[in-house]
Amino acid sequence: MAACKITAGLDCASCNDIRGKSGLFNEIYVINYDDVDSTLGINGIYYTGVAPFYVTGLAISAYANAYKFCTKKQSGAITHELVVTDGGYKYYTQTLTGSFIQSDAQSRLDIDGLIGGNFYIVARDFNNRFWLLGQGDGVELTAATQTTGTAPGDAAGYTFTFTGNVDGLAPQLLKNGNYEDTLNYLESLL
Repeated sequence: MAACKITAGLDCASCNDIRGKSGLFNEIYVINYDDVDSTLGINGIYYTGVAPFYVTGLAISAYANAYKFCTKKQSGAITHELVVTDGGYKYYTQTLTGSFIQSDAQSRLDIDGLIGGNFYIVARDFNNRFWLLGQGDGVELTAATQTTGTAPGDAAGYTFTFTGNVDGLAPQLLKNGNYEDTLNYLESLL
């Protein structure tokens, strides 16, 4: 099992690390899992030379799109939880949570359309890094709650959770090595 040995440690946090912000920005990009052409790239994902940690794009099928959902500010988070089975197999459970404010008829239809789907999701954190969730088997909507709140200042809208089991931590989507090209790439998929 030589491949399971560590080969490096982690440096102490830099000034930039300490000043980094937590949380997700309010846009997430949702792509139907079946709309990614798994015959191209590595199962539909284009990696840089440092695979599996950086992705340069997805092989979106012709006439397919990504869909942008905007969450409430400071409502989004991604977690990766290591799971170890009784048999010793190890994987990560990826979870994306957040809230939507909209509650009009079209928004309710759009949110309802997420039920039963399997997706890739790209989410941007407050440090302008884009994370690809669902690498391998996709993520699914596993929980959703609609609330009106009770007082004028209460949270209202939809709270959602997407979950998926994957072999590794989420790769970072980075087009041409910079933020602007990555954002333009995602917007071009809409």
